[in-house]
Formats: sequence, C-alpha cells, structure tokens
Amino acid sequence: MVLRLRTVPVNLPFGLGCVQVDVSRAEASAAWPLYVEFATGVAAHPLASRAGFVWEALTSVNSLFDTLTDGLRPFLEGWHTELRCAHANGADEELGSDRRSVFEDELHRLGDGLGLYANALARIAGTVPA
Repeated sequence: MVLRLRTVPVNLPFGLGCVQVDVSRAEASAAWPLYVEFATGVAAHPLASRAGFVWEALTSVNSLFDTLTDGLRPFLEGWHTELRCAHANGADEELGSDRRSVFEDELHRLGDGLGLYANALARIAGTVPA
C-alpha cells in the first residue's frame, strides 16, 4: 500500500485542463528531477531575440519529447523539417530573419505551456516554483 501525503491540484499545459493528483513520497521524489529539467531548459527560458542557435533550442525541447509527445510534436516536426530543408539548400544561416522571428514567437508560446508543466511538477515535488 502506498502512503499518500497530500492531494495537489495541477494545471496541465496545451489545453489539457486541471487535475487533482494524490501524491506519495515516491512521486514527490520523482517529480523533483523532472521539475529541474523543465525549469532550467531552453523551452522554459526561451532564447533572447537573435541569440543562440535554433538547432540547440530544438534539441533542448526534443529532450522533453517522451514526456510531452502530443504537445511538442507539431512544434518539433515543423521546425526540424524547415531546418533540414534550409541545410539541404545550402543556406548560410539556420533561418532567415523573418522565419527566426516566427520561431522565437512559437518557442516562447511553447515555453508558456511548459512553464505550467514545470509548476505542476514543483507542486507535486512539494516545492514552490520561483
């Protein structure tokens, strides 16, 4: 029998709603490293305008894929395809300035959703998100 420590309400990203989660000590412990991964990644702290590399940002978001497949798939598939095409066509930069702006906007919106997920993990872990 698993001892439940508390019930935690959490808001889920990508329009998934709100749920009540019964949290055990094991679940709280498991939530902590996931929270740290989400809270410190590029998706939670998007690139400053024209700073960093698009490919590195996509790699950071991709590392979360197994956990949030449905929310991340459209973003990753579209931008990975565009970067591959640019590379195949011999582009000098990852994305042109107009497409880079669109990427940064979409990454920022994705980060908002992932912030909700990070906050949910923080609540489950028993810590208050910053």
